[in-house]
Amino acid sequence: ASTPAPAPPPDPVTPEVLSQPEVVTATTPVLDSTSISEVVTSVNIPSALEIPPLNYGDLAALGFSNWTPVGFAQWSMELIQVSSGMSWLWTIATVTILSRLIIFPFHISAIRTTAKLTPYQPRLLQLRDEFRKVGNLTKDPIAVQKISLQQKKIYEEADVSLLTPFLNPLVQLPISLGLFFGIKRLCELPLEQLKVGGFGWITDLTVPDPMYALPLAMAALVNVQLSVGARDVTSDAAETHHLFNFLRVVSIVTVPFMASLPVGIVVYVVTNVVCMMAQSVILRVPSVRKALDIPKIPDHMYAAKPPTFLETAKFGVDWFKNKVTEAQ
Repeated sequence: ASTPAPAPPPDPVTPEVLSQPEVVTATTPVLDSTSISEVVTSVNIPSALEIPPLNYGDLAALGFSNWTPVGFAQWSMELIQVSSGMSWLWTIATVTILSRLIIFPFHISAIRTTAKLTPYQPRLLQLRDEFRKVGNLTKDPIAVQKISLQQKKIYEEADVSLLTPFLNPLVQLPISLGLFFGIKRLCELPLEQLKVGGFGWITDLTVPDPMYALPLAMAALVNVQLSVGARDVTSDAAETHHLFNFLRVVSIVTVPFMASLPVGIVVYVVTNVVCMMAQSVILRVPSVRKALDIPKIPDHMYAAKPPTFLETAKFGVDWFKNKVTEAQ
């Protein structure tokens, strides 16, 4: 029988090889910025700055949206924002425009009343002066009643109700103040969605405008609106003419105050002023006034040239002196 061939001897191991330990190298990949972003995206790590959208009933859960003017204004903003998906800046502007549309019929009624009473302005001013004298000096109740009856007769001749001039402010004040304080409270909470509800440099509606752009725009627009509104003044009362100059000063003096308010509130005020300006311009069109049954006012009945600021200052000083004299 044949015997198997012996196995070959192992290779000799040198002492140098025995003294060197085995080194295992690992290849570590180098990640650039693109690779890192891909890794983060694949892991889908949630962002801490991500704010979920508002849902129906969230404001009620936070204690808002009650049956007060403020709560109803907040509910309206929630309804429009959730339904449309608009940013909160445009939501505030849209709700402001809608509020002006609600007030518009009452404003038309007030303008119609003013137009009807314009021919009777001299008699009404005379009765007002007589009422002041009777009330401050004699305080004769019979004389006061007589003046009231004369005023009522003038309103009947003009086919105007005594309650009509009060309807516009009774409707306008709750709506306007409700929106103002409704937005103010949401900004003060603050509602987290308002922090990402703007655009451009106006991103956070809960903080003041860092560029002062909106407060300055508001002051400019208020002065334009006063110039537009002054052209429609038909009253001969001196206080009416000087009131416009006083409001111009107020619009400038209050710029720092408006600049300290949250952007959401300033957006509401600016939108409101723009709506009032557009309303004044539209109601000056003869065809529009005819369609709304607003009587035409003769050109000579409009107020004369507005007083200067110096004349307004002098009027204010004289008015204050007269009040002091009457008090003494």
